[in-house]
Amino acid sequence: MQVRPRPRVTLAGGIEVDLSRLPEPLKLDSATGLLVNRCMTVTRLCIDRFAEAPRAVKTPVGGEIVALFPAGKAHTWGKTTKVNDMYAVRSADGGRTWTKPVLAWQSSYNQHAWNPLIPRGGKRIVSFAMEGAFDELDLPHSGPLGMRWSGDDGRTWAGPVRIRPVNDPNYKGVCHMQMCRTPSGAWLLGTYEIRAKKVGRADRQFVLRSADQGKTWLLIGKGGAEAAAKGKPEGWYLPKYDRMLEGLVLSLGASDAVMFTRTSDGHIWQLRSADDGLSWSDPKPTTLVHPDAPPMIYPLRLRDDGGAAELIAFIHNRPASHAFRNAGFADRQDLWSCRSTDGGRTWTQPRFALADAAASPNRWTEVSYCDLLVDADDLHLFCDHQKRQIIHVRFTMADLDKLPTKAGLGAR
Repeated sequence: MQVRPRPRVTLAGGIEVDLSRLPEPLKLDSATGLLVNRCMTVTRLCIDRFAEAPRAVKTPVGGEIVALFPAGKAHTWGKTTKVNDMYAVRSADGGRTWTKPVLAWQSSYNQHAWNPLIPRGGKRIVSFAMEGAFDELDLPHSGPLGMRWSGDDGRTWAGPVRIRPVNDPNYKGVCHMQMCRTPSGAWLLGTYEIRAKKVGRADRQFVLRSADQGKTWLLIGKGGAEAAAKGKPEGWYLPKYDRMLEGLVLSLGASDAVMFTRTSDGHIWQLRSADDGLSWSDPKPTTLVHPDAPPMIYPLRLRDDGGAAELIAFIHNRPASHAFRNAGFADRQDLWSCRSTDGGRTWTQPRFALADAAASPNRWTEVSYCDLLVDADDLHLFCDHQKRQIIHVRFTMADLDKLPTKAGLGAR
């Protein structure tokens, strides 16, 4: 199935690209409608009325790549009837070929993005997700959080078991952004509450922490573990916009961790912990230019203890509008990459990775909610495109330095 491209694409910075006369090193993938670099191989994994937020792991037993994503008629947002399911695809040859999507597990309610973790030295995959049974949803989009686990590389799953923080047993929220395991063995899971308002919404960011491999959890917010010991804490947010959400948590090694968050400020924001996730700094902006969209930041190289030695960020590189004033999320059209060797405190200049160049049959114009799997020198980028395609992009570590900067594209 081919996707009809647009004749021209305007990239971040006002760079006009005529798709009939593409500059080096760009190419158009006609099957998906993505504008990419020539060093990239693009594969469509799924196309449906709705498909979103793929997450992938290399399986601990067979060494395959397995990716899960929700797909179906619609997003779970605000729905009280069944509209989607969780699907899985897998590759046994390093992402060159893929199986067709199959149902990951049976569920009587809708699915949101999963969040995988492979405990150190184990043969299990643990899955974290909102388990939003219809009678327990707090509309439009908060629900109980749960854990599932698989001992056969994600072919079958047990659970879910509800996560009940000791300081807020009835907590409901969302938890679909990357979590981490620290060198001490603590699990840190970003989660946020969505609070409905007459106009728009309010979002509060938290961290769930477990020191016993998911048996018990503490909900941490402002004031850290000390405030959490007294009951449910206040979540982090930017007062100007009444929101902070989609916190992505990474271990930097030893006792250091960082959480990158989505805001409406025009930048990705960050919070830092130096005590294994027990307490966190006040939120501060990074230099990464990004609209009201999820942070997409991943370990590119690891330390011996499993913490990130180098990070890579995929940003939309547009400071544009608040989500509720941004029809079709057109400011999520581009992906640019930046790298950091100091835990995300400073970043290299952005290099162009790919962009949405397809005519959209729905209201979405975006490529976002990515995941990156690093397998030695091979990079596997997964993303949703226009909320209807799941895309796999394969390239290498060496290719990162071949990606053009904004100045390079403008000169061409």
